[in-house]
Amino acid sequence: MDRFAVFIIFVAFVSTVFLILALTFGLSSGNFFYSPLAISCLVLSITLAAVVILGLIFYCVRRKPRNRGEDLMMFDLDLNLKADPVNNKRTKGSKRKEVDQLPLFTLSSVSTATNKFSDANKLGEGGFGPVYKGVLKKGDEIAVKRLSGRSGQGLRELKNEASVIAKVQHKNLVRLLGCCIDRDEKILIYEYMPNKSLDFFLFG
Repeated sequence: MDRFAVFIIFVAFVSTVFLILALTFGLSSGNFFYSPLAISCLVLSITLAAVVILGLIFYCVRRKPRNRGEDLMMFDLDLNLKADPVNNKRTKGSKRKEVDQLPLFTLSSVSTATNKFSDANKLGEGGFGPVYKGVLKKGDEIAVKRLSGRSGQGLRELKNEASVIAKVQHKNLVRLLGCCIDRDEKILIYEYMPNKSLDFFLFG
């Protein structure tokens, strides 16, 4: 449960408390509408209830699954590697643009490629989270690095890692194919090379 959900629950609780106080003051005074305390508590309760309703709407919209990005299952690995601009000559200023243009894949397609992040597809787990082996529709194999929330590696670190890999990768290194950013999920997708040391995927 995230902090926003906790905040909404707390506000709902406070709203309920003020409503109970309003009813208590109203009943004790004999006439609800002539009790300033009852009216004040009721107004506060209604205001907080409105905040809760708006917060719930925002929370539901924020948590609604998004489907932004490409379908990883349809990704053509051979075509991508042939057209990979990393090995081409480029200016220093073009490096950032290249990183920003990394393919963004949908979480649903990443999940499908790794059989819903099954343990059978798990290659291992490093400090930043588990790494899974994935298979695309054409049979190409990929390595999926699913960053753990407890690792402390956030969006900035994800972009930094992508930037470093994009700058140094060449034919002898594992290539970064793209990423997936969906709500709390931050995932890097690499070319899978069976002969490559597992430490690269886990700690690279």
